[in-house]
Formats: sequence, structure tokens, C-alpha cells
Amino acid sequence: MVEAMGADLMLSSRAKEAYDGLDSQEKRLMDRYLRRLLLPEWRQHNSEQKENSDCLGAPKGNCDIRFLYFVGDRNDVWIVEIADHDKYELLLKEGVFRKNYPAEKFSKFCFCKQSCFSNTVSCMNNFSVG
Repeated sequence: MVEAMGADLMLSSRAKEAYDGLDSQEKRLMDRYLRRLLLPEWRQHNSEQKENSDCLGAPKGNCDIRFLYFVGDRNDVWIVEIADHDKYELLLKEGVFRKNYPAEKFSKFCFCKQSCFSNTVSCMNNFSVG
């Protein structure tokens, strides 16, 4: 097990909207990827700088779900977009830049039983990733 502690996961309003549109099975899969994004080693091996963007894309390779994100000053992960492969390619063609995602449009994502969003207190700061 690898412990991820201290870093917060922040979702833009667009990323939250994409997450909210998933069914329960898709959310379980998404939660696994979201946990992994908090692990610096996983990000290092599974992310890449994208053209026409100042964000990183993950995961690399053949995957149906994609994230565009950046890492903040406190090692927090700020996800600007969650998309399927086709939408991801379209977003990158149009350009994805941090300046278009103001900090006040982000919510802290909490890993709790129902996967909630909170702007105040994280429901679970320590968790294990298998």
C-alpha cells in the first residue's frame, strides 16, 4: 500500500459536472484514478505535457477517461477537465489553459463513502491506494 497524505484534490466546475454525470460504476473507476493522481510517482509515470495547453494530461496510453490538470504550490492537484478520449482531443485542439479556470470555480473533492464535494473540510485526509 502507498499512503497519500496532505495534498488536496480540487475539481473545476466543469470537471465536477463531468464527474456528477457518471453512473455509480463509472464513479468507482474514476475514484481510483483520482486517488492515483494524488501520488507524485504515479503522476510522473502516467502524465505528459500537452501541446496547446499549460496543463498535464493523464493517464497516458489507451484509456477511455482523461484528465487535464496541474499541480499547485502545496502539491495539491487541480483538475481542470475530465473527458472521454474524443472530448479530450477536442479540448486540446481548442486549447486548455489555467487562466480560463479561476480558483474560485474549484471545489475540494473528498473521498468518502458517497464521494462528496466540499469547500470546507476534507472528509478523509489519509487513504490507501492499492
